[in-house]
Amino acid sequence: MFGEAAGGQADAPNIVILMTDGKSNNKTERAEVNKGELKAVASDVKYVFYSQDYNGLDYISKDLISVTCRTAGDLQAELQ
Repeated sequence: MFGEAAGGQADAPNIVILMTDGKSNNKTERAEVNKGELKAVASDVKYVFYSQDYNGLDYISKDLISVTCRTAGDLQAELQ
């Protein structure tokens, strides 16, 4: 996903933003958000954000911008 063949750059941090509504795509099965799984996927729990509804996404977007739009050096140092 982050390899050079896919356009990745060695000096750029690898960032994935995963958004889920916490609902299964299987109509016979309904699942709630598994917060433990989301925390396990994140490199750090401070990068996991929750919203109860679409209105809360505005607040999350501000946090995402704050976290992802730092200089690459700052973010890279923090993730190591």
